[in-house]
Amino acid sequence: MPPAQAKITNVFGEGDKVLIEWTLSGGEGNSKFEIPCANVYEFANGKIKSAHFQFDSYAFAKIAGK
Repeated sequence: MPPAQAKITNVFGEGDKVLIEWTLSGGEGNSKFEIPCANVYEFANGKIKSAHFQFDSYAFAKIAGK
């Protein structure tokens, strides 16, 4: 996997849940890539109760297969 960076594009929150949308990007020349991702956090008593990570697995598979 080539060097990558993450950029947060949106943050949404309601009640005890927060969603963070972000993009993983990197590469050089013809090998540039962008993968949309999202994290969903649920809080209880000021602490993270659960966390879920979602990403475009097809885009990742194309990068990993190179």
